[in-house]
Amino acid sequence: MDELVAYVLAFARRHALFERGDGVLVGLSGGPDSVSLTLILQEMSSCGALPLRVRLAHLNHCLRGAEADADEQFCRRFASEQGLELTVGRIKVKEQVRRGESLEQSARRLRYGFLSEVARSAGVRTLAVGHHADDVAETVVMRLLRGCGLWGLGAIAPVRPAAGAAAGARLVRPLLETSRAKLLEFLSQHGQGFRQDSSNLGRGPLRNRVRHELLPALQELCPAFEPTTLRALN
Repeated sequence: MDELVAYVLAFARRHALFERGDGVLVGLSGGPDSVSLTLILQEMSSCGALPLRVRLAHLNHCLRGAEADADEQFCRRFASEQGLELTVGRIKVKEQVRRGESLEQSARRLRYGFLSEVARSAGVRTLAVGHHADDVAETVVMRLLRGCGLWGLGAIAPVRPAAGAAAGARLVRPLLETSRAKLLEFLSQHGQGFRQDSSNLGRGPLRNRVRHELLPALQELCPAFEPTTLRALN
């Protein structure tokens, strides 16, 4: 078994994220996190360590024109190559922004609503997304900047109820202790391509500025910033 797969499997067992034979719906964006997650769950299942019934769902937010359509086509090819069932949805997010919501908040609300709907229709009770250790560090820093109390340092939970899905459905995040760098290395070793969302490269949203400017500065001062943050939250 691949070293990273074994590491994620141990994390999943420690937090009771899956049971043998679970149906699991992976939210597939086409980015390195969700593509890695799919491959890792597939290897867990195929080697017999944790048999799962994996299926995929991709939502085209219709925000980036041809780039978003190319993401959708990539996801269709990837699902076909993996022999996995894929459900694709298209929502014009800009037309469904609620008062007081940012575009990013609207996209997140609609994305989770879509995943919950697909899971409910498919009779799946476990939804899996690819948030990883870098996301945890970013979230902690953002909450500190906004003046959170100690409760806010809880960052991202590995498992929580999946709102809008069937009763008892859960949202799980198996990659929370895996860095983005490890995921990219894993994909490179497997010769697996992925898509890059250009909206993550700009400096507009606060998360992007934390990711591209503040975290690199913190890691320069403390190279172990990310693992130190994870230890503090456990």
